[in-house]
Amino acid sequence: NASVVLDKSTRWGPSREIRFSGRDYPLIVVTPVAVDFWAKKPYAVNAMVEYLKAHYRINADRIHLSGLCTGSGGVMEYAQLYYYQLASIFTVITQSSPWKPSRLIEIPAWLFHGYGDPVVPRSHTITWANAIANASVATPNCMNNYPFGSDQTGTFRPATGWTWLSGVKAPADSLLHFTLYASNAHEIWQKTINNPTV
Repeated sequence: NASVVLDKSTRWGPSREIRFSGRDYPLIVVTPVAVDFWAKKPYAVNAMVEYLKAHYRINADRIHLSGLCTGSGGVMEYAQLYYYQLASIFTVITQSSPWKPSRLIEIPAWLFHGYGDPVVPRSHTITWANAIANASVATPNCMNNYPFGSDQTGTFRPATGWTWLSGVKAPADSLLHFTLYASNAHEIWQKTINNPTV
């Protein structure tokens, strides 16, 4: 029933903030609920995107796709097929495996993971960060110069490779960012969404 769907779709992420924060957001947020992994549904997601573009006042140049955990896998699967639809991607705890990361080079992307996530190893998101960077230019592993300690954000630039900055920040002169929280938590979605920088 509708209340069950509403509760499920507002448990995490932007839709939770819209429902419970009391703030007004000048944007449209769509939060589909799947009974299967989103990574298997890029065509269904695109059908939804096309429906929304046809029936609502959607700016086709400002479509941003985000997801958490298995939903992040769905974001990456979708982005590799329908990269031309997206203004940016934003994933928290990315899963799935890269098969055409070169299609993501020109899309602003910000990836997040907890260093000691007990559910999904950080290696999943590290794999994605490296795959996108290496699709641009052969680059050493982003973790080669990782400065252990506090929350860190790696920023990739083709000319210089990966640079790590303390905190959660995304310099404007790069399209690819990877934030690794100094955390052993899996539930980092709201921490990420609630960050004013993000």
